[in-house]
Amino acid sequence: MLFPCFCSWVLYLVLFFSLILWGASKQQKPMIAMKSVTFEQFRIQAGSDSTGVATDMISVNSTVRMTYRNKGTFFGVHVTSTPLDLSYSEITLASGSIKKFYQSRKSQRSVAISLISDKDTIIREWGRVEQLNRDDYTTSGPKIELRC
Repeated sequence: MLFPCFCSWVLYLVLFFSLILWGASKQQKPMIAMKSVTFEQFRIQAGSDSTGVATDMISVNSTVRMTYRNKGTFFGVHVTSTPLDLSYSEITLASGSIKKFYQSRKSQRSVAISLISDKDTIIREWGRVEQLNRDDYTTSGPKIELRC
C-alpha cells in the first residue's frame, strides 16, 4: 500500500515542477522600439536615367536608432534581421541591415542602423510621384515610412 502512494506523490511532484519549468521557459516575444531617425543627407538633384532622359534623383543617408529588449527569463537570443528599407510611396530610398548579436536574458540594447541609398533613386519612373517639387520638402518635409 505504501509503494503506490509513494509513486503517485513522486509523479505529482515531477509533473508540478515540469509545469513550472515549462511556464517559466516559454518563449517571450521581444520588445522592439524605434527611438529616432536622423537624416545626415537628403539630397534631391537633377540627373538623367539610363536612357538619357532628364529626371529628378534622390539620395539619402540616415541613421535609425532602435531598442531591442529580451524579456525572456531563462534564455538569451541570437538576433538577426532581414534588411531594413526606408521607403516613400513604395519606392525604396535607402536600405541597411542590423549586425548579428546575442542578447542575454532580461536585458536590452540600443542598436544604430545606417540606411544608405546605394544609388540615386530616380523619381521619373513612377507617375504618382512626378508631381513632387523641391518646395514640398522645404515647407513640411516628405512623409517617409520605415518598414521592418
